[in-house]
Amino acid sequence: MPRLRFSREEAEAEARRLATEFVSCLPGVERLQCRSAMPDGLEPKSSASKHPVAWIVVFAPCQSHEVVMDGGELFVKVNIETKAVSSA
Repeated sequence: MPRLRFSREEAEAEARRLATEFVSCLPGVERLQCRSAMPDGLEPKSSASKHPVAWIVVFAPCQSHEVVMDGGELFVKVNIETKAVSSA
């Protein structure tokens, strides 16, 4: 497999992009906003990149500033090497 030419910031941005595209196609899911992305520490490192290729991207419901809500997050697993995306 060819080497991936991503900086860490580019890898995170690609993981967010793939996850956002995935979430936008889910039925019954509305108004979710990407809150964070972090390397998936449970996945083995890839020889294709010195930066993480497996990421967990967290989405949370959009809400007004007066509303406090606990829970409702959606966790999405992304592998930027294989382009695999799934709910975690």
